Amino acid sequence: MVASRPSTVLLGTLAGVLAAAGLGTHAGAADDVARATLTFSGTATLEQSYDTNVMLQSVAGLAEIESWVTALSANLGAEWRGVDGTTARLGYAPTWTQFEARESEDSIAQRLTASLGGKAAGGTYAVQGSAAFVDGSHDSVVFSGIGGAPATGGATVRDRRDQGVYRASARAEWKRGDWFARPVASLYLADFRTRQSAQTGYLNHVDRDDLNAGLDLGRAVRTGLSAYLGYRYGGQDQDKLLAYPEEYDNTYDRILAGLDGALAPWLSVALAAGPEFRRYGPHVHATFPDRDVTLLYLDATATATVARTDVVAMQVKQFQQLSFAGRGAFDDLNIDLAWRHTFSPRASAGLTLHAYNTDFLAPAVRDDWLCTARLQGSFTLSAAWTIEASLLLERGDSAIAAMPGREYDRSVTSLSFRAKL
Repeated sequence: MVASRPSTVLLGTLAGVLAAAGLGTHAGAADDVARATLTFSGTATLEQSYDTNVMLQSVAGLAEIESWVTALSANLGAEWRGVDGTTARLGYAPTWTQFEARESEDSIAQRLTASLGGKAAGGTYAVQGSAAFVDGSHDSVVFSGIGGAPATGGATVRDRRDQGVYRASARAEWKRGDWFARPVASLYLADFRTRQSAQTGYLNHVDRDDLNAGLDLGRAVRTGLSAYLGYRYGGQDQDKLLAYPEEYDNTYDRILAGLDGALAPWLSVALAAGPEFRRYGPHVHATFPDRDVTLLYLDATATATVARTDVVAMQVKQFQQLSFAGRGAFDDLNIDLAWRHTFSPRASAGLTLHAYNTDFLAPAVRDDWLCTARLQGSFTLSAAWTIEASLLLERGDSAIAAMPGREYDRSVTSLSFRAKL
C-alpha cells in the first residue's frame, strides 16, 4: 500500500465535503460565516491484550497460538455546522497492532469516515461513507485441520490482511403532512489484496460487492413513530477464484415493511422486513439447486431504557451474501444483545452477547456458528484520561460433524488507556 494514499483520500474528501457544505472561499454574508462553527476532537488509545488463540484453531500446526497483543490507535474528528443546519463531519482513525508471538499478524489499519447532511429542495438529505485500508500480510493462511478455515471463515484473521473496504449510503426525505417519501442507496465493496494460491488448505480471499437503491413511502403513525413500505433493487458481484469457472453474481428485488421510532417513552425500534427475490447468474456450480431464490430479509433493532442507569439493545439481521473465499453464497444471520449499566458519571460496565451463523447454499457443505460474550468496564480517571478493561470469550462451532478445523475456543483479556488530545 502506498503510504500517502489515505492522506490523499482524506484531503480530497475534506475538500469535497466542505465545498458541498458551503464552507470555504466562496462569497457569503459576513454574519453567516461568524455564526458557523468548526470543532475538532481527538483521542489516543494504548491497549494491551492477551489472546489465547490468535489463529482460531484447536487442531494441527496453528492450534492455540497464544500472544500478547499491543495496539496503539487514534481517533481524530472534525465537525462543521452551518447556519442553515448543514452538518459535515470527517474522521480519521489509524491503528497499529503488533502480535508478540506471530509477526505475520501485525498490521496497520487506517479508517476514513465522512458525512454530510442538511436541507435542500424542500427536504432533508444525508450522505455518509467510509474507507478502511489495512496494510497487513499479503499472504493468507494455510489451515490444515479437517474442515479447512475456522467457523464463519475466520474473519478476525482475514481482517488483519492487506485490503481495502468501502461503504457508502445516501438518503433524502420529503414530507407532506403526515406522509413522506424517502429515496435511498447503499454500497459495499471489498478489495482483498492477498495473493491467491491453489495450495491445499490455503484460504483465498475474493473481492465482492453489493449495491442497491430504492424508495420508501410512509406515514407518521403518531408523533415520533412512522410506518412505511419500501422497495430495493440491487446486485452482488463476486470475482473469480483462480481458474475456477464458478462465480455467484446475482441481482435481487427486496420488498420491505418497516416501523421506525418510539413505541413507548422507554422503547425505540427500527424494523425492516420482507421477501427478497434473488436471481443468480449462469456461472454458478452445476449442482447449485436453483438460480431463483426467495428468502426473508430482516433488519430489526430495539433499544430499551430500563432505568436511568440501564440500557438494553437487541439487533437481529438476516440476509444473503457472497463468500469472501469465493465460489459460494450463504445465509448470514446476526443476533446481538447488549446491556449497559452506568454506576456514576465516571464509571460504567456492559455485557454484549453475539451469535453469528453462516449457512452456505449447496453444493458447499458448511454451516458454522460463532458465539461471543464480552464483558467490559470503564472508569474516567480525569477529564482527559479513561481506563477500560474487557474480557472476550469466543466459541467457533460447526453444525456439520467431524470438522475439527472449524471449531475452537478463544479468550482475549484487554486493558486500555485512552487520552483526549
